[in-house]
Amino acid sequence: MITNVYGTDTYRIKEYLHEHAAGAIIGEEGLKTQGLFDQAPVILYDPPAKLKIPEDLDVFVVTEKKPKTKENLVELNLLKGPEVASWIKNEAKRQGFAIDADAVSLLAKQYRDTWQIKLTLDMLCNYAVDATIRARDVTTLAPTVSEEKIFDLTDAIAGRQKGQAVVLLSRQLEQGSDPYYLFSMIVGQFRNMIAPKRAGVHPYAAGKAAGFAKRFQPGELPTFYRRLSALEHSVKEGEYDITDGLYKFIFSL
Repeated sequence: MITNVYGTDTYRIKEYLHEHAAGAIIGEEGLKTQGLFDQAPVILYDPPAKLKIPEDLDVFVVTEKKPKTKENLVELNLLKGPEVASWIKNEAKRQGFAIDADAVSLLAKQYRDTWQIKLTLDMLCNYAVDATIRARDVTTLAPTVSEEKIFDLTDAIAGRQKGQAVVLLSRQLEQGSDPYYLFSMIVGQFRNMIAPKRAGVHPYAAGKAAGFAKRFQPGELPTFYRRLSALEHSVKEGEYDITDGLYKFIFSL
Protein backbone atom coordinates (compact mmCIF):
# COMPACT_ATOMS: atom_id res chain seq x y z
CA MET A 1 0.00 0.00 0.00
CA ILE A 2 1.25 3.48 -0.85
CA THR A 3 0.76 6.19 1.77
CA ASN A 4 1.38 9.77 0.63
CA VAL A 5 2.77 11.95 3.42
CA TYR A 6 3.03 15.60 2.50
CA GLY A 7 3.49 18.96 4.21
CA THR A 8 6.09 21.31 5.64
CA ASP A 9 6.14 20.18 9.30
CA THR A 10 9.32 18.09 9.22
CA TYR A 11 9.18 17.14 12.90
CA ARG A 12 5.64 15.74 12.80
CA ILE A 13 6.43 13.96 9.54
CA LYS A 14 9.44 12.31 11.20
CA GLU A 15 7.31 11.29 14.17
CA TYR A 16 4.60 9.87 11.89
CA LEU A 17 7.16 7.81 9.99
CA HIS A 18 8.76 6.65 13.24
CA GLU A 19 5.37 5.37 14.41
CA HIS A 20 4.00 3.94 11.16
CA ALA A 21 7.15 2.97 9.25
CA ALA A 22 9.45 1.59 11.94
CA GLY A 23 12.47 -0.20 10.51
CA ALA A 24 11.87 1.21 7.05
CA ILE A 25 14.43 1.22 4.25
CA ILE A 26 15.00 4.70 2.83
CA GLY A 27 15.39 5.23 -0.90
CA GLU A 28 14.60 3.50 -4.18
CA GLU A 29 17.00 0.64 -3.42
CA GLY A 30 14.51 -0.45 -0.79
CA LEU A 31 12.12 -1.42 -3.57
CA LYS A 32 14.67 -3.92 -4.91
CA THR A 33 16.00 -5.50 -1.73
CA GLN A 34 12.83 -7.02 -0.32
CA GLY A 35 13.03 -10.66 0.77
CA LEU A 36 10.29 -13.22 0.55
CA PHE A 37 9.56 -12.90 4.26
CA ASP A 38 9.39 -10.06 6.77
CA GLN A 39 9.25 -7.28 4.18
CA ALA A 40 10.27 -3.90 5.59
CA PRO A 41 8.39 -0.71 4.70
CA VAL A 42 10.09 1.71 2.31
CA ILE A 43 10.31 5.51 2.59
CA LEU A 44 10.75 7.55 -0.59
CA TYR A 45 11.46 11.28 -0.53
CA ASP A 46 10.17 13.09 -3.63
CA PRO A 47 10.55 10.08 -5.96
CA PRO A 48 10.42 10.55 -9.76
CA ALA A 49 6.87 10.64 -11.09
CA LYS A 50 7.58 7.70 -13.43
CA LEU A 51 8.95 5.44 -10.67
CA LYS A 52 7.04 2.16 -10.52
CA ILE A 53 6.14 1.25 -6.96
CA PRO A 54 5.04 -2.35 -6.24
CA GLU A 55 1.55 -2.41 -4.78
CA ASP A 56 2.34 -5.29 -2.43
CA LEU A 57 4.84 -3.22 -0.40
CA ASP A 58 4.18 -0.70 2.36
CA VAL A 59 5.64 2.45 0.82
CA PHE A 60 5.54 5.95 2.32
CA VAL A 61 6.04 8.70 -0.26
CA VAL A 62 7.10 11.95 1.43
CA THR A 63 6.84 15.31 -0.30
CA GLU A 64 6.09 18.97 0.47
CA LYS A 65 3.68 19.17 -2.46
CA LYS A 66 0.14 17.83 -2.23
CA PRO A 67 -0.18 14.72 -4.44
CA LYS A 68 -2.86 14.57 -7.10
CA THR A 69 -4.18 11.29 -5.74
CA LYS A 70 -6.87 11.45 -3.06
CA GLU A 71 -6.17 8.03 -1.56
CA ASN A 72 -4.15 7.41 1.62
CA LEU A 73 -3.18 11.04 2.20
CA VAL A 74 -1.55 12.27 5.40
CA GLU A 75 -1.19 16.07 5.57
CA LEU A 76 1.25 17.51 8.12
CA ASN A 77 1.77 21.21 7.50
CA LEU A 78 2.98 23.80 10.00
CA LEU A 79 0.48 24.41 12.78
CA LYS A 80 -1.70 27.52 12.86
CA GLY A 81 -3.62 29.47 15.50
CA PRO A 82 -5.13 27.29 18.28
CA GLU A 83 -3.39 24.21 16.83
CA VAL A 84 -0.07 25.46 18.20
CA ALA A 85 -1.23 25.72 21.83
CA SER A 86 -3.06 22.40 21.60
CA TRP A 87 0.02 20.63 20.25
CA ILE A 88 2.25 22.15 22.95
CA LYS A 89 -0.06 20.91 25.72
CA ASN A 90 -0.31 17.44 24.19
CA GLU A 91 3.44 17.17 23.66
CA ALA A 92 4.15 18.19 27.26
CA LYS A 93 1.58 15.66 28.47
CA ARG A 94 3.16 12.97 26.30
CA GLN A 95 6.43 13.58 28.14
CA GLY A 96 4.69 13.34 31.51
CA PHE A 97 4.48 17.08 32.27
CA ALA A 98 1.70 19.55 32.89
CA ILE A 99 2.18 23.06 31.53
CA ASP A 100 0.61 26.28 32.78
CA ALA A 101 -1.51 28.35 30.40
CA ASP A 102 0.93 31.30 30.63
CA ALA A 103 3.82 29.03 29.65
CA VAL A 104 1.83 27.70 26.69
CA SER A 105 1.13 31.26 25.57
CA LEU A 106 4.82 32.22 25.73
CA LEU A 107 5.86 29.16 23.74
CA ALA A 108 3.11 29.70 21.16
CA LYS A 109 4.42 33.21 20.52
CA GLN A 110 7.86 31.75 19.77
CA TYR A 111 6.49 29.21 17.31
CA ARG A 112 8.30 29.10 13.98
CA ASP A 113 8.09 25.38 13.44
CA THR A 114 7.29 22.31 15.52
CA TRP A 115 10.88 21.07 15.62
CA GLN A 116 12.05 24.28 17.31
CA ILE A 117 9.29 24.13 19.95
CA LYS A 118 9.96 20.42 20.55
CA LEU A 119 13.61 21.20 21.34
CA THR A 120 12.53 23.96 23.74
CA LEU A 121 10.07 21.60 25.44
CA ASP A 122 12.80 19.00 25.87
CA MET A 123 14.94 21.58 27.66
CA LEU A 124 12.01 22.70 29.81
CA CYS A 125 11.22 19.14 30.85
CA ASN A 126 14.83 18.68 31.94
CA TYR A 127 14.83 22.02 33.73
CA ALA A 128 11.48 21.93 35.56
CA VAL A 129 11.85 21.25 39.28
CA ASP A 130 8.62 19.25 39.37
CA ALA A 131 6.19 17.84 36.81
CA THR A 132 4.83 21.27 35.83
CA ILE A 133 6.31 23.72 33.32
CA ARG A 134 5.69 27.34 34.31
CA ALA A 135 6.06 30.69 32.58
CA ARG A 136 9.20 31.54 34.57
CA ASP A 137 10.81 28.37 33.22
CA VAL A 138 10.15 29.49 29.65
CA THR A 139 11.48 32.98 30.40
CA THR A 140 14.64 31.56 31.95
CA LEU A 141 15.36 29.31 28.99
CA ALA A 142 14.33 31.81 26.29
CA PRO A 143 17.00 32.26 23.59
CA THR A 144 19.34 35.14 24.45
CA VAL A 145 20.31 35.78 20.82
CA SER A 146 17.96 37.81 18.65
CA GLU A 147 16.27 36.31 15.62
CA GLU A 148 17.86 39.06 13.51
CA LYS A 149 21.34 37.72 14.30
CA ILE A 150 20.27 34.20 13.41
CA PHE A 151 19.01 35.46 10.05
CA ASP A 152 22.48 36.95 9.49
CA LEU A 153 23.84 33.42 9.82
CA THR A 154 21.28 31.81 7.50
CA ASP A 155 21.78 34.59 4.94
CA ALA A 156 25.55 34.05 5.00
CA ILE A 157 25.02 30.33 4.42
CA ALA A 158 22.53 30.95 1.62
CA GLY A 159 24.99 33.43 0.07
CA ARG A 160 27.74 30.78 0.23
CA GLN A 161 29.92 33.06 2.36
CA LYS A 162 31.73 30.27 4.18
CA GLY A 163 34.09 32.43 6.22
CA GLN A 164 31.36 34.75 7.42
CA ALA A 165 29.03 31.83 8.14
CA VAL A 166 31.65 30.06 10.28
CA VAL A 167 32.29 33.23 12.30
CA LEU A 168 28.56 33.81 12.83
CA LEU A 169 27.94 30.18 13.79
CA SER A 170 30.76 30.27 16.34
CA ARG A 171 29.38 33.52 17.77
CA GLN A 172 25.87 32.08 18.05
CA LEU A 173 27.12 28.98 19.88
CA GLU A 174 29.30 31.06 22.23
CA GLN A 175 26.26 33.16 23.15
CA GLY A 176 24.19 30.12 24.04
CA SER A 177 22.11 29.47 20.93
CA ASP A 178 20.77 25.93 20.68
CA PRO A 179 22.55 24.20 17.75
CA TYR A 180 19.41 22.21 16.96
CA TYR A 181 17.43 25.43 16.64
CA LEU A 182 20.11 26.89 14.36
CA PHE A 183 19.90 23.72 12.29
CA SER A 184 16.11 24.09 11.93
CA MET A 185 16.57 27.69 10.74
CA ILE A 186 19.14 26.60 8.15
CA VAL A 187 16.77 23.88 6.92
CA GLY A 188 14.03 26.48 6.60
CA GLN A 189 16.32 28.74 4.56
CA PHE A 190 17.07 25.98 2.06
CA ARG A 191 13.41 25.01 1.92
CA ASN A 192 12.58 28.61 1.02
CA MET A 193 15.24 28.67 -1.69
CA ILE A 194 13.91 25.47 -3.23
CA ALA A 195 10.26 26.55 -3.08
CA PRO A 196 10.04 30.32 -2.37
CA LYS A 197 6.40 30.52 -3.48
CA ARG A 198 5.13 27.78 -1.18
CA ALA A 199 2.30 28.54 1.24
CA GLY A 200 3.22 30.42 4.40
CA VAL A 201 6.39 32.14 3.12
CA HIS A 202 6.32 35.91 3.54
CA PRO A 203 6.80 37.76 0.20
CA TYR A 204 9.95 39.49 1.52
CA ALA A 205 11.49 36.19 2.63
CA ALA A 206 10.46 34.59 -0.66
CA GLY A 207 12.15 37.35 -2.65
CA LYS A 208 15.39 37.03 -0.67
CA ALA A 209 15.34 33.24 -1.00
CA ALA A 210 14.82 33.42 -4.77
CA GLY A 211 17.80 35.76 -5.04
CA PHE A 212 20.04 33.45 -3.02
CA ALA A 213 18.90 30.45 -5.08
CA LYS A 214 20.49 31.99 -8.17
CA ARG A 215 23.92 31.44 -6.59
CA PHE A 216 23.48 27.69 -6.90
CA GLN A 217 23.79 25.58 -10.03
CA PRO A 218 20.75 23.56 -11.20
CA GLY A 219 20.39 20.51 -8.99
CA GLU A 220 22.66 21.82 -6.20
CA LEU A 221 19.92 22.97 -3.83
CA PRO A 222 18.20 19.55 -3.61
CA THR A 223 21.63 17.99 -3.03
CA PHE A 224 22.37 20.30 -0.10
CA TYR A 225 18.86 19.76 1.26
CA ARG A 226 19.42 15.99 1.22
CA ARG A 227 22.70 16.54 3.08
CA LEU A 228 20.79 18.37 5.80
CA SER A 229 18.27 15.53 5.97
CA ALA A 230 21.12 13.00 6.23
CA LEU A 231 22.73 15.08 9.00
CA GLU A 232 19.48 15.14 10.96
CA HIS A 233 19.15 11.36 10.63
CA SER A 234 22.77 10.79 11.71
CA VAL A 235 22.37 13.03 14.76
CA LYS A 236 19.18 11.28 15.85
CA GLU A 237 20.88 7.89 15.49
CA GLY A 238 23.82 9.11 17.59
CA GLU A 239 26.26 8.80 14.70
CA TYR A 240 27.16 12.49 14.56
CA ASP A 241 27.43 15.56 16.78
CA ILE A 242 25.10 18.34 15.63
CA THR A 243 27.69 21.10 16.14
CA ASP A 244 30.35 19.30 14.13
CA GLY A 245 27.73 18.58 11.49
CA LEU A 246 26.84 22.27 11.15
CA TYR A 247 30.46 23.23 10.57
CA LYS A 248 30.95 20.39 8.10
CA PHE A 249 27.84 21.46 6.18
CA ILE A 250 29.06 25.07 5.92
CA PHE A 251 32.46 23.95 4.63
CA SER A 252 30.70 21.84 1.97
CA LEU A 253 28.98 24.86 0.40
